[in-house]
Amino acid sequence: MSRALLTIALTALVVLAGCSAIDGGDAGTPTPTVTAPTDATDTTHAPGDTTAETTERTTPSGTATAGTARPTDGGSGPDDRIGRENGYAYDDPIAVTPDDGFNDSEFEALKARTMARVEKIRGREFESAVSVRFITRETLLDEGLFTFEMDPARNQLWEAAFVVGENRTSAAALNDLYSVVVDGYASRNGVTLVQPNPEQPRIDPAILAHELAHVLGGPRLQFDDYDGSVDRKLVLRSISEGNANFVESQYSERCGGEWSCVERPPNASDVADFESVNEGLFLWFAAPYTVGPEFVGHRYEAGGIESVNEVYSNPPASMEGVIHPEAYPDETPTAVDVEDRSTDEWNRQRATRRSVTNTLGEAVLYAMFKSNDVIGGPEPEVNKAQRTGLNYSHPASAGWDGDAFAAYSNGSAGAYVLKTAWDTDRDARAFHETYLELLESKGAIEVDEGVYRIPDGPYADAFRVVRDGDRVIVVNAPTVAVLDEVHQVEG
Repeated sequence: MSRALLTIALTALVVLAGCSAIDGGDAGTPTPTVTAPTDATDTTHAPGDTTAETTERTTPSGTATAGTARPTDGGSGPDDRIGRENGYAYDDPIAVTPDDGFNDSEFEALKARTMARVEKIRGREFESAVSVRFITRETLLDEGLFTFEMDPARNQLWEAAFVVGENRTSAAALNDLYSVVVDGYASRNGVTLVQPNPEQPRIDPAILAHELAHVLGGPRLQFDDYDGSVDRKLVLRSISEGNANFVESQYSERCGGEWSCVERPPNASDVADFESVNEGLFLWFAAPYTVGPEFVGHRYEAGGIESVNEVYSNPPASMEGVIHPEAYPDETPTAVDVEDRSTDEWNRQRATRRSVTNTLGEAVLYAMFKSNDVIGGPEPEVNKAQRTGLNYSHPASAGWDGDAFAAYSNGSAGAYVLKTAWDTDRDARAFHETYLELLESKGAIEVDEGVYRIPDGPYADAFRVVRDGDRVIVVNAPTVAVLDEVHQVEG
């Protein structure tokens, strides 16, 4: 097996080329950098800001402008070292008054020292200057970087997860989600952040450390035959957000002791409106912010920063390894495939850039059950912290060992096949029973052995659900009569 090396800095990946591939978030949509507060306070902004101004601040290569100035290293050269950036060492004092928002000189001092502190925590050096751009939410939405377009295959996937029904497109639901949760994004050399007043930004310094950690990243991230599936992308994002949240938490801990820190400005942000957010999509989106930091923290406790770095050369094989860090790196999923048994009337749709099948993974199956209230446990905390308060583990999904999803179309209607593998027969039975409870909650009627029909509503369709030992397969079609035309189940 060839080992594909992906040069993926731990930033939000800004990919501007359009693509209709179903990958859980459009391949043409940048992965957002979303602020994660250091406490329970909401620290981001609601949509609807009216000023479309943009302010860009780039660390100058000249002398420092506030606080205790030292010879500037400009991000490179013999004086540059870990824990020192743009004339500031990580333990230098700075003179700022953030109550009325940071002016240019104050923010440059804060940014330089924070970069030095991120280096100190992470044991890595920024290789170039970092720009920070402040924009209003209106500008963010106008730029259209987080806009999803119609994709029938993606519609089928989120319908299969009982997250977005046929009464709505997945693009519309994702656009609503991203318009609320995204507060900025990071690229290799810069950060864009949403602020009500870009001229006088009020930003939590710990959050600035989080965003700068995205730019600094870690060692080169390596995936074996990266397939762009929903599950694999969640793994990538979990490492990224786990790393950034690790830096943020370390920053906050040291501010309580060895470091003198700037306090979070008052009224750092407005409260966002989450009423329009699709809970199932939010649980998918928030998984990396919730379980990613736990995974990275587990690695740090096991062997320090070197143990964290090792994740980059040997990332978890699936979200199973992130949700259950004690299983990493030994647990690897079983390869599952959906053999195409459709008739000529039904055509398989391309699921990702590289494959006609996709992998939902344990996190999405958990979100499917949780968002539809068929499993217990605490309620998700839908808020700007992006951390749901859930561990994404439940007996109905925790025995996951692999899956494959395939979408079909006959030109006027859609269908799909979801084939899952489980660690044991008992795990398969738990999933099977819970899945039938999910169908029942949608009004499904059993019309034949293993065949169900939801008569009305956004998920009105026919389903064949078959468990065979440690495998469970779901076949979906518009009517019972055409189930076998989409996929005939053996036995």
